[in-house]
Amino acid sequence: MALQIVRALLDDLHSNDISYCHWKSNEHVEAAMNGDTDLDILFDPSQEDKVVEILKRNKFHLFEAVWYRKYKGIFDYIGFDKAQGKIVHVHTHFHLDIGEVGIKSYRMPWERMILENKVFNERLKIFTSSAETELLLLIVRTAFKHDVLDTQSNHSISRHFKVEAAWLYGQVDTKKLVVLSEQVLGGEMTGLVEQICLGKNYDEKLFVALKKHLKPYFAEHRILSTQRVNYLKLVHFVYRVRIKLRKLFRISTRTPKRSLPQKGVVLCLMGSDGAGKSTQTKSLTAELSKKVDVLFMYMGSGDGAKSLQRQIVERCIQLGARLGASKKSKTKTSFQQEENNSKNDISRFSFPKQFLLSIKAASLAFEKKNRLKRIQKERNRGCIVICDRYPQTTTLGYNDGPKLYCNITSTNIILKFLAQYEFNCYELAKKIYPDIVIKLTGSVDVLHTRRPEMTKEEISKKQDGIIKLQFDPPTEVLNIDIDQPVCEIRGRIMDELSHQITVISGAVVGPSLY
Repeated sequence: MALQIVRALLDDLHSNDISYCHWKSNEHVEAAMNGDTDLDILFDPSQEDKVVEILKRNKFHLFEAVWYRKYKGIFDYIGFDKAQGKIVHVHTHFHLDIGEVGIKSYRMPWERMILENKVFNERLKIFTSSAETELLLLIVRTAFKHDVLDTQSNHSISRHFKVEAAWLYGQVDTKKLVVLSEQVLGGEMTGLVEQICLGKNYDEKLFVALKKHLKPYFAEHRILSTQRVNYLKLVHFVYRVRIKLRKLFRISTRTPKRSLPQKGVVLCLMGSDGAGKSTQTKSLTAELSKKVDVLFMYMGSGDGAKSLQRQIVERCIQLGARLGASKKSKTKTSFQQEENNSKNDISRFSFPKQFLLSIKAASLAFEKKNRLKRIQKERNRGCIVICDRYPQTTTLGYNDGPKLYCNITSTNIILKFLAQYEFNCYELAKKIYPDIVIKLTGSVDVLHTRRPEMTKEEISKKQDGIIKLQFDPPTEVLNIDIDQPVCEIRGRIMDELSHQITVISGAVVGPSLY
């Protein structure tokens, strides 16, 4: 079953007489239409402007691949299906480029032949390449990828070929394949193609022989020099080593995928405890990171990821509190309990306790300031940033607002300085603002069943505070009732994300077709 956004796109292509076909891995075309893998679609180059207009009209947005994987005539359009809350990648080809693994050094001038031999899948209502065309392309692509110096890569290539070819062998008419191959490759190479087809296996010698003929045959269609290819191979190697080293030392790493060409989008989720913020942020991050660059940023003060400096500060404070508590009566309230019971006002404590709590709050503020700067950096890079909570200065003492507000006018210079420092860190959120704020709200009774350790009054106060939070333009605010399936909530959020990308890109599009 095709996603609504994919079905609408295909119907629009058909109604506008766009010449296209899904040109490879047609065994998985249904999965691609359901957003589970890429849609690799070849279009007639002469219709490029019209195709781009249709893609934009159907809420597909242009993303750019990382620089060493970017090629002319090949584009990445990303859509977000509202009904299922899934991301869709249309790998848009106006040219076909082939070459070594991860590097496309030759242009294949077969676009017209592929489109002329396309077939229509009646069940799925989509044009695909014919079985003969797909197998011929698979053989040629596999031959180009073979590398005599990289046995590990060759093993992976042969395994991939066997899987895809096994599905095609039963559908291919060998005579048609031979005729097609003679038209584009000539007799000598066609003999090798026929042997590969009839052998129904990966014969390395045949592919090596075919590659020797293919390279001079495609010489006039070379788009990257030998020096450039070697340089890109080195870049790929360095990136692979870097990723392995970071994994070895357990350093978090993100493999660059695709980013927005203008600037990214910062999306923030807010809600009372039990509203599902963490569930949705994790779900969104997992879904979007399949295809595009995504940064998840925890901006709260609870059990989320903590910076190293904050961990050190809190450990030192905990140690000091324990040493101090051991010298006092056991009947007295612990430092942690006093902190929890006085989140909105610490001024009633003695100076030593106020000082410790102020150091802890300043450490948190410093962390938030650094994370806000990271958010801005990633937004400028074209990344989608998803935030669980966001600092604000409207509601003081809770809902991720400043904790030391009561000491801003303190007569104690140290406490006043720490309170002012904290407030200034939180004020940065007004300059580095979110593009979208999603407020997840629901009935207090439902939230209480999810967080029974909190009183209904506490939940109601937090939710009312979030509802009353105001954000200045251009931040857009969307209120979503949590009494819906998780995928529906995610779909609404992704639809708002799609709208925001359109606004940022300045694209003028028509009404949605679904």
